[in-house]
Order: sequence, then C-alpha cells, then structure tokens
Amino acid sequence: MKARLSEAEKRAFEEIAYAIGDKKPHVLEDIVGAAVTKSLIPIYMEIFVKKGYFEFDGKYYTMTKDGSSKFEEKQDSDSRKVIPRITRF
Repeated sequence: MKARLSEAEKRAFEEIAYAIGDKKPHVLEDIVGAAVTKSLIPIYMEIFVKKGYFEFDGKYYTMTKDGSSKFEEKQDSDSRKVIPRITRF
C-alpha cells in the first residue's frame, strides 16, 4: 500500500538529493526501491536525518553542489524567510 503523505512530507522527500549518488532529487520510493507504508515513514526520515541528507521539522532543505555534507539556503515562499545554512550532523 502506498503511503499517503502530507504536502510538507512530499516536499521534504522530493528535496532529497545525492541520496543515491546521481545528484538528482528523488522521491522516497526511488530511494528505497518500493512504496512504503505510512508507519515506515518516520523510520526512513530518521535514517536520512542521521545521514545528514536533510533535517525535517516543518522546513525543507536542498543539498549544495559542494557535496552531501552541506545544505543550501532556501527561501521559504510561504513566510519569505530564508532557512539558514546547516552542516552534517
């Protein structure tokens, strides 16, 4: 059964880049190779956060071209607030 994601969750998963090494954004199904159930989403998100691919607390990030250890500042179109640069955990 495919997971039903909120719009924020969809954006977060779509923003994962470099996670499988081809420098393109991917959705969760691309990365794990199969659709996942809603109950598995927090587990995968925790893995990605620990690996430093993104941080998810209602915000979303895009990887820089410099490598997988840095995140690019991204303008949040809803609040017009710039999300600060962060580094690997």
